Amino acid sequence: MIELGRVSFSDLLAPSIAEDPTIKAMAAALDEEFREVTEAIPVVLMLPRLDEIEDPALIDLLAWQMHVDAYDPREPIELRRKLIKESV
Repeated sequence: MIELGRVSFSDLLAPSIAEDPTIKAMAAALDEEFREVTEAIPVVLMLPRLDEIEDPALIDLLAWQMHVDAYDPREPIELRRKLIKESV
């Protein structure tokens, strides 16, 4: 099985195009973008990890995205997490 964080687009290229300089450059650029997206996956999966998130700004952003009613960023973080969970 291919591990998501270790795959390189150049390794997936067909032999007929693998040595083309333009294709090589595109594959290298895609590798960098793919790496950034792969590293961002844990951040994107915030809701299941809500109790692990320590950054109050991230909690506030999530509440805003979820349209949480009666949300006040001045409340303790535990209460803010509870309000987010109840809004789902």
